[in-house]
Amino acid sequence: MENRIFALIVSAGDYTKQNLINLPSWKKDMELMEYAFINGLKIPKENIRRLNNEAFVSIKMFVKAMAEFAKKINKNDTFILYFSGHGTSDGLVLSDGVVSLQSVIDFINKLPAANKVLITDACYSGDFVTDGAKVMSADMDFKDFAGKGIAVMAACAADGIAKLVAHNNYSLYTGIVSTAMLSKNIIKKGCISLNDLNEEMRIIMDSYVQKNPESRQQIIYRTNMGGTIYFKVEEYKPYETRKISYENENYKVFEVKPLSSQKYKRFAVFVMLKRDADIKNIAKYTKKIANNIKREKVYFKESDELRFGETDAKAVWFHCGFHHPVL
Repeated sequence: MENRIFALIVSAGDYTKQNLINLPSWKKDMELMEYAFINGLKIPKENIRRLNNEAFVSIKMFVKAMAEFAKKINKNDTFILYFSGHGTSDGLVLSDGVVSLQSVIDFINKLPAANKVLITDACYSGDFVTDGAKVMSADMDFKDFAGKGIAVMAACAADGIAKLVAHNNYSLYTGIVSTAMLSKNIIKKGCISLNDLNEEMRIIMDSYVQKNPESRQQIIYRTNMGGTIYFKVEEYKPYETRKISYENENYKVFEVKPLSSQKYKRFAVFVMLKRDADIKNIAKYTKKIANNIKREKVYFKESDELRFGETDAKAVWFHCGFHHPVL
């Protein structure tokens, strides 16, 4: 059965009925998350629903949408709920009332989907608990353990304030979440893991706070999963190390092995001598071989090729042997 991903985007801005300040960021938040879902996590657009295209979001609208998703989701699916709006110590504030954050988490946790994610960009949204992490037993199938459960990502702690960026155009946390989802840095073997996504968010937040210390907020990530969720975002083609071999009348280079570190491009070269050679000739051979192969793009992984390209190798180690013909 196909593993599908569904997402519900809820972004409230009209709080006239609640006698609260209206949020001008609601529309931009919604647009940022939809763009990140489609272009970052590669969720099909038809699987994403905006609960509203206006600033007013009622409890009835929210409950109805959740019930509709509950009917279409199956046991192999992933469901993501994103909420942006006011928050209080009692829960998430919609345009006409408050919904308990814990009750939303409990409802999502009971959905038939294998994986559930709640992203809340609201004040005081860190006030919740999740069921304890799964315990793996010897007779448990790995597929029943890894990446199953609920994860909750919140803009701030239980006593924290979710902030807006300059000009109140969008919410800081939503900007960080969407930026992280679009990051190429966290794609590994064609996938983005939820754990790596949250680590990238922390890096982005720390970088932003260094320039804007007044904007610090403690972002929250809690999960009861036995592993993580992987979002396939591109086709993965394993990196192939280039093969280099050549020969002349004196020797045969039969392998160039990459030994690059984070800082330096390095090779090991394996050479078979075809005839007796003294130290002076071997030194001449190795110098010539090093000069021939020092710019070659021989690497174990793509990141090394991107880092060093056709630059000169900083070190080349030689392993020489002598071929004795069988008489």
